[in-house]
Amino acid sequence: MNKAFIVFLIILFHSKSSFAQKEWRNWNSAEVSYEVNKKLDLKLTQLFSFNITDSFTNNFNQSSLQADYDLNKHVSLRAAAMFTNFPSSGTNTMRGILRFSYKFNPLKFLTWTNSIQTEYHSNQETRYRERIIYVSRLSLKKRLKFLRLSPSVTYWLFYNIGGDPIRHYDATGAKTYSTPDGFHRSRLFINLNSKINSKFQVSLYYMNQQEFNFLTPENRKMNVISPVTGKVYRAFDKYNVLGVTGILELKKPKKKSK
Repeated sequence: MNKAFIVFLIILFHSKSSFAQKEWRNWNSAEVSYEVNKKLDLKLTQLFSFNITDSFTNNFNQSSLQADYDLNKHVSLRAAAMFTNFPSSGTNTMRGILRFSYKFNPLKFLTWTNSIQTEYHSNQETRYRERIIYVSRLSLKKRLKFLRLSPSVTYWLFYNIGGDPIRHYDATGAKTYSTPDGFHRSRLFINLNSKINSKFQVSLYYMNQQEFNFLTPENRKMNVISPVTGKVYRAFDKYNVLGVTGILELKKPKKKSK
């Protein structure tokens, strides 16, 4: 209970300045999930991102293939591949994902899932090469009767490694070049999932992204300002998202008994 309370405090602190951010985006996703058996699920997802505050400009489009395997009722593994296209620059990036998750019930009605996710990105991604991500999710154990809703809150904390070096400056103003490794991003998701029927679900969610220099030495920071020109290197990317996801769940047909 104490740990759950701490997570809620982090979420409230994170949300305090979220709505003050000017940029809003819209993420629309379609997902097809296939249950191979009771332990293994496959998912194919297509996401489209639009900038609401910039005449609904298409930011990026993302396709992913994901496999989830339950080792037992508490522990699960995930492997995924993700392809992202950025229309404005014509750039395409790819990443591989591995995740380890542990789920338990701190209260009878509450499920708490904690995950460690590792990512490796292709050379076209210049901001980082690898990322280690801590994911903490609180959700109800059972759906509400009203619209068969399942509310959840999820917090992501990102640790970046590698990417293209950027300019840093020492106390004398001399330039150095190094990669901005460290804790530089968090995301907060507030999600409402409604189970329409046995095969179809709809999720509506709000997401806030923050970027920062947390526990970061001077030569690993982002958002570095040149003391001469005032130019900002690797500026923070902060924004809000309103999203909707349609989920189609398919299952392997049961063999008919003779």
